[in-house]
Amino acid sequence: MMNGRENQRKRWHEANNRDVMEFGSGKIPPQDIAIEKATLGAILLESHCLSSVIPVLKKETFYKEEHQHIYDAIVNMYRNQKVIDILTVVNYLRNVGALEAVGGPYYITKLTDSVASSLHIEEHAEILNSLYLKREMIRISGEVYKEAFSDEKPTDELLQYSQNEFYKLTLINSKQDVLHISAALDELPQNTEEIKGISGVPSGYKTLDAITSGWQPSDLIIIAARPGMGKTSFAINTAVKMAKAKIPVGVFSLEMSRKQLMMKIIAGECKINSNKIRDNNLTNTERTKINEVKNVLKKIPFYIDDTSALSVLEFKAKVRRLVEQCAIKLIVVDYLQLMTTGDKKEFRNRESEISYISSNLKAIAKDMNIPIICLSQLSRETEKRKIQRPLLSDLRESGSIEQDADIVIFLYRPEYYGDVVDKKGFDLRGKAEIIFAKFRNGATTTTYMNFIKEFTLFEENESTENAPQGTVETTIEEEF
Repeated sequence: MMNGRENQRKRWHEANNRDVMEFGSGKIPPQDIAIEKATLGAILLESHCLSSVIPVLKKETFYKEEHQHIYDAIVNMYRNQKVIDILTVVNYLRNVGALEAVGGPYYITKLTDSVASSLHIEEHAEILNSLYLKREMIRISGEVYKEAFSDEKPTDELLQYSQNEFYKLTLINSKQDVLHISAALDELPQNTEEIKGISGVPSGYKTLDAITSGWQPSDLIIIAARPGMGKTSFAINTAVKMAKAKIPVGVFSLEMSRKQLMMKIIAGECKINSNKIRDNNLTNTERTKINEVKNVLKKIPFYIDDTSALSVLEFKAKVRRLVEQCAIKLIVVDYLQLMTTGDKKEFRNRESEISYISSNLKAIAKDMNIPIICLSQLSRETEKRKIQRPLLSDLRESGSIEQDADIVIFLYRPEYYGDVVDKKGFDLRGKAEIIFAKFRNGATTTTYMNFIKEFTLFEENESTENAPQGTVETTIEEEF
């Protein structure tokens, strides 16, 4: 005898089955058989046109099953550099045992009756692709519709599935054409003076911009360090500076809550000890200053998401919305190892999982055409060496981060490890090395900044007295 829960489940499934039957009932899925025939006929008449439609069409783009088999045969012949015409396609289908299934030689011959040339084949391919995308939208919506009536799949899993499937369709619909060099050149700055300046998004630090010319669109920038080096402060400092310059930025804080993040920002902007802010141990003057800074920060285009255990799929969807709705120019992620794949598939190890995440971050930066700064932890190997300054090899245990990144920046504070003077006698107290360990489009180098620990603040050096200044070329290995 069924209990109440089982009865409810049965009723849901019965309703579900009826609804699925009725979903789209009485309507023919989007299709155009005439254009499918014209497209295949054009290819059979002038096979050279196939190269122009292969990036747009695939087997599933065709609605009629017979047309799917014919196009699949043509593509296989093209791949194997076979001559393509009516006779050779008929012969190929006969050899693979599919000729009768597609209507025989007569049907294939008739495909050319309604077309004189391949003149409009690209337009026809775009129409077929549009109809295919609509059919896919109906399919995805139907599956989500069915699952939404069921209590078998968790809501967040269903949302992730639908977002992922629709995101795939947007990628299919946004294929980029090959550009002539003249069009590509038009995208560059119009005069040499611009090239000398900032071609990317200004970081807020002149020292960094002198090296990078600004954070470049589509770049994945990894900022890595051991705990205590100030990588969160460094990334947030640059994000706030950019937002104050009216450049919209988005910060995904997986480790710190938005309240903690705000306290860190306030401490840096007001130059008030963060412990005093946390303990609410403030003077009236300090409270007034904080309120003034709050009023300034409320007006800047700075967006925060403090979702913990954020999946790559959720991140994609949120970044897309930020770019479309808020015109975001930079994304900061704190930090990579706290992201999840949001995927049920098993990974061999944590390294392969991190590789999946980092490659997706790079893909998102490229698709959205914005720089993404992602913070990363380093392996403990740095602590075992005589000199703890990080090396690219310290990233190797973290999957393909080094490979996916366009820029890898290490933060290193010698004072943290007890080094207060360097070989040349420079005072290293309160100094941080900003090490460009990988730079896909530039030279590896090291620059220095001041780090004010009590304010969690990075500042550029204003004088050369008793401190390294500006940018210097270094060979890290020389210290071993």
